[in-house]
Amino acid sequence: MGLGFTAAVFLVLLLVTEGWEMEYRLELLAFPVGLGLLPATAHTVWEKTLSRRPLGVAIAATAAVVVGGAFIMASPVIWCIGYRGPQAGAWHLGLLVPACALAGKVLDTLLPEKKLPTWRTPRDDDEWLGVLAGVLRLRAEMPEQRVRTIVAEAQGHAVEAGSPLQEEFGRPEDYAAQFPVDKRNRTRRQAWGYSAMTLPAVIMALPPDGSWNGWILTLLWGSLAAGKWREVRRSASPAAE
Repeated sequence: MGLGFTAAVFLVLLLVTEGWEMEYRLELLAFPVGLGLLPATAHTVWEKTLSRRPLGVAIAATAAVVVGGAFIMASPVIWCIGYRGPQAGAWHLGLLVPACALAGKVLDTLLPEKKLPTWRTPRDDDEWLGVLAGVLRLRAEMPEQRVRTIVAEAQGHAVEAGSPLQEEFGRPEDYAAQFPVDKRNRTRRQAWGYSAMTLPAVIMALPPDGSWNGWILTLLWGSLAAGKWREVRRSASPAAE
């Protein structure tokens, strides 16, 4: 349904900026679809990578997806420079909303969410530690140094006991559940994310090609980033300890 929502927002912005009559070009039709797919793809890559690799690798992989997706979305604009499409009423673009919603429904049907795999026992210690680290990074949102400390402590305890980690602690998800979510680190990640979204919005707003859309996006992402950074500062103050 994210594609349908994105198409609806895109339609409203076009109605405000272009009016009821507009040129229909390839980028006009492809952009809302790409804008809906790109965040979902980036989020999937982020979660998959963070569950297996450190934070820096996850950031690099997600950034590569975003940059590559932005290049792909910009390609129709470059290819269609100088091409004048047919004129038609803006209500035709409204067909994108149900079309994108229908496409999302079809994809959900054809590609259903996979069930969690059943456990295989016994599980070797390296695989057990890898799952534990991934759960701590993704679900508990812990910084990498804290993750390494917990993994090392679990490994050291199992070595002293002389038994496999699976037998000593059970499922790594259950072992990780005893550690609370690092809310401060989660808020810091959100603050950096909103700050990163603010940068392209500022570029859109700067002259000579700046637009009021860029200023609105700058205000939106900047306000969200400022709010999260205030939460980070409050959580780091002595009174919050």
